[in-house]
Amino acid sequence: FEENVSVFDYVNLFWYYLGRDGSVLKYGYANEDVSIIDSAHRNNVKVNAVITNLPDESGSWDSSRVEDVISDEALLQKHIENIVNKLKELNFDGVIIDYELLRPNTRNGYSNFIRELSSALDAEDKILTVVLHPKTGEKVKGEEISGFQDWKILAKYSDQLQIMGYSEHSDEDPPGPIASAPWVLKIIKYAKSIGLPEEKIFLGIPLYGYDWNKNSPYPARGLTFADVQNLLSAHNVSPLWDDRTKSPYFEYGTSHEVWFENAKSVEEKIKLAWDNGLAGVTFWRLGGEDSQVWNGIIKIR
Repeated sequence: FEENVSVFDYVNLFWYYLGRDGSVLKYGYANEDVSIIDSAHRNNVKVNAVITNLPDESGSWDSSRVEDVISDEALLQKHIENIVNKLKELNFDGVIIDYELLRPNTRNGYSNFIRELSSALDAEDKILTVVLHPKTGEKVKGEEISGFQDWKILAKYSDQLQIMGYSEHSDEDPPGPIASAPWVLKIIKYAKSIGLPEEKIFLGIPLYGYDWNKNSPYPARGLTFADVQNLLSAHNVSPLWDDRTKSPYFEYGTSHEVWFENAKSVEEKIKLAWDNGLAGVTFWRLGGEDSQVWNGIIKIR
């Protein structure tokens, strides 16, 4: 971030998760370093606090804690108050609500939560961003996890929407591109087709890879770009480019298949966002990327 600060409008700090009582809890690894926030502000970069339902103690997305909070008016108001207080305490510019894998029957309650949070944040002049699961249409097979999110209502009450343009193939799927260009384009076209305001939409772009062992029952291993380079060197192989999906990949050994993101594949997705008039792009996550990504962004901007 510090080395490439000129390309950023926002930086989002993954420090917090939802407590069962509506509290905003800090991850054990997180250091609430206000100097990061101050440094960003000196460079005219806004700072958002990310809050998830991925608790420190379990390491898996927890729908029940969100459902308990949004279905109880007292807990809901306490949670909203805690969010506002946290933003004011550390001088955040806004919050990113990243509540994932909720059950479909939470749809109305989740929409109501965002509506009420929006009202509270407007009063404090803070930004509300909602993270959206990717989907290419309504009730598309394989995209059921997005059922709790009513995109039209969430767009109405949010300042920004971040669509996770990744996990086309996750660590528990068969090998394949993490975010192929045709799939990402379908997501963008669907969002536009239902009238989501383009000026609110940020396309989430992955900066990671996966190593699948096709003979193993276990999930794929997540990779940084440096991990990918180490594998290429250790097994003396070169990456290939799949022109249909605009994605790099390679195989090694007798059973391993790796798909990942590099500067070229990231640039292809940035162009899709730009060409379709979206507000911008966001990355998951800084620190593990191909360093050439930043040169590509500067060229496009």
